Amino acid sequence: MLSDNTKPPITIIWLKRDLRLRDHEPLYRAVASNERILLLYCWEPSLIEEPHMSVRHWHFIQQSIDDINGQLPEHVNVLTLHMEAVDALAFISRFYTINAVRSYQEIGLKVTYNRDLRVANYLNNRRIPFLEAKCGAVIRGLPHRAQWQANWEEYFAESTYDYDLKRANWVKWNVHVDIQKASLTLSEVSALYAAKKYINKDYLSKYCGVLSEDGLIDFSAMQPGGERRAWQVLKDFFNDRGQYYHQHISKPEYARRACSRLSPYLAWGNISIKQVYQSVQRQKHKKRALPIHEKKRWSRALSALTSRLHWHCHFIQKFESEHSIEWRPMNSAYENFPYIDGPEAERRFYHWSIGQTGYPLVDACMRALRQTGYLNFRMRAMVTSFLCHHLNVHWIKAAHYLATQFLDFEPGIHYPQIQMQASVTGIHTVRLYNPASQSKKLDPEGEFIKKWVPELGSLPSDAVHAPYSLLPLEAQMFDFALDRDYIAPIVDIAQHNRATAKRLWDYRERDDVIKEAKRIIHRHTMQNSPSRAWFKSKTTQNH
Repeated sequence: MLSDNTKPPITIIWLKRDLRLRDHEPLYRAVASNERILLLYCWEPSLIEEPHMSVRHWHFIQQSIDDINGQLPEHVNVLTLHMEAVDALAFISRFYTINAVRSYQEIGLKVTYNRDLRVANYLNNRRIPFLEAKCGAVIRGLPHRAQWQANWEEYFAESTYDYDLKRANWVKWNVHVDIQKASLTLSEVSALYAAKKYINKDYLSKYCGVLSEDGLIDFSAMQPGGERRAWQVLKDFFNDRGQYYHQHISKPEYARRACSRLSPYLAWGNISIKQVYQSVQRQKHKKRALPIHEKKRWSRALSALTSRLHWHCHFIQKFESEHSIEWRPMNSAYENFPYIDGPEAERRFYHWSIGQTGYPLVDACMRALRQTGYLNFRMRAMVTSFLCHHLNVHWIKAAHYLATQFLDFEPGIHYPQIQMQASVTGIHTVRLYNPASQSKKLDPEGEFIKKWVPELGSLPSDAVHAPYSLLPLEAQMFDFALDRDYIAPIVDIAQHNRATAKRLWDYRERDDVIKEAKRIIHRHTMQNSPSRAWFKSKTTQNH
């Protein structure tokens, strides 16, 4: 270990959910000040053990780090330490004088928020500046939305934080043998945990991915991580496939191509929300030169995408302002909602999670998600609603499991969305989806269903939506037996639909739910919000 007088001074750029080199404010400011930069990422044991995280996420992160390393000069790499963040800083300080730590604010889980507090305390005690950049247009500690729209517009009008990579003064930490030994890849970290649950084969096959024949996870059907890959996906969207975005966004099969597919890259920071927004605005101008029919189609598609980019920051702001929704309903009156529990709840949840409910669209979605890490927005809403409404299983089980499955798991979007679809906010309409009706509308030929539920491949398109409804003679014609070839519905939603709807709507009308709804609307919505209009009309009626 070097003496304090001989340790070279450095600035640590602590990477978290900002795994890119461009439009990176901490890097921009370090380069502008000619600071000696060490890039750090921590494989934090507390996060590795976090139930929201799964191997698919860590694999994407490793790919993202590899992509950064591929863009850096020779002998310069991200330092990846298998340590808690505070321990990593203490380790680095054995070799360098840390002049500052720069990072982005992370609007994350409780475990990461507490981690950031520990880091801030550690640095403050040593009088080391901890310089955090804002996370998009999200404002920390915001009490209401009075000026939120103006702030959003101002943020997205600002220039991106780009700099000349060649001007960066990188620290070549690999000259220290002890640091070289401590820097580990994901595969090396995994080897250290070979006996632990998150790389246990049974756990992986159920929660994290699809096991190949040699016992390793098959990630081939999942989107690969990396900044350069993010830009390739965006370019491909603008070149052709994005023109049908507004038409196919809700369709489970076509959305896989027509949607932007940028969500994992945004979630892990391979590309910034501002970069995407400003690229969309430039494309709007560029597409005006197209023939009239193409121009109109692109105009609708890009306008629809713009609105969803706006939602991105809106939901993350909601989570930042009320992060306790990670473990409790936003509307506290729903803490006593009459969900089922015990063995029956576990049975229903298990069959839902593995795609064996007897409802083809639900099963196709859950199987596709498990293998690819992706579902379009409508199908995410449908599977959440199905578990929480039709199966009456607690929303927290949906939240935890789906977090492990979504490659684009972003806490700030995940929890507000799950609670909205589970109808525990008290300010959104109850969305009670019928899977058969949804598939007839959004997958009329059964392409998506037959792809992911091959047991139904022999049935004609109009029969795959509800095979449990086939008459005996029809089933015989198709040589199909429900119990033999597929599975009987886990519950009869048609029989219970009226009671399910009554349970949900009656609870929403409770005085304690409405009282909480008023608080939520005041804190989380803007003046032109439909929720405000709904609440105003409701209170007017009650008078």
